[in-house]
Amino acid sequence: MNNTTKKRQGFTLIELMVAISIVAILSTIGLLIYSDAQTIARDGKRRGDLQELQKALEQYYALNRSYPNPEGWLYSTSATNPWITGLDTTYFPSTIPKDPLNTGTPFPSSSGGTDGKYGYGYYSAARGGGIAGGTFYMLVAHMEAPNAEDKKTKCTIGTSSYGSTNSGAATWIYTDTYMLCNLSQ
Repeated sequence: MNNTTKKRQGFTLIELMVAISIVAILSTIGLLIYSDAQTIARDGKRRGDLQELQKALEQYYALNRSYPNPEGWLYSTSATNPWITGLDTTYFPSTIPKDPLNTGTPFPSSSGGTDGKYGYGYYSAARGGGIAGGTFYMLVAHMEAPNAEDKKTKCTIGTSSYGSTNSGAATWIYTDTYMLCNLSQ
């Protein structure tokens, strides 16, 4: 009897399917981690941008004794540049920062979400009746993945508090909104 064994060439179908499945699982995990990293990076940029805007607004206040006062909300999604009237190259070397996605105003819809809209908001107002405009401001950004500190941010205008513990009229501010106010608060 001749005991010759066939030499095996290539992989079996099962081996190929297992290898393809492992590659698919690792690719999916990699994409999820990459997507989360992008979200965290965009939120970090939002925090940094608002802090830079805050510094520029305080510099503006030091020179003008008031904040830019549009008497209403201004948004980074505006075609106007600079989108905060009054902040020009004196306060920023190039352009005023805009949200990394800049897809809309940072306000929620009537259904409670923000409909995936991201942008910065600036509001300047007087504190209390009879006080001149430009004595207060709020900077607002909607966060994709807010951390515990983001959820604690709030601004106070007179007796109204805006933020995650909202006692003011601005019921649009939710816990996924990051806020900064003038430093004299």
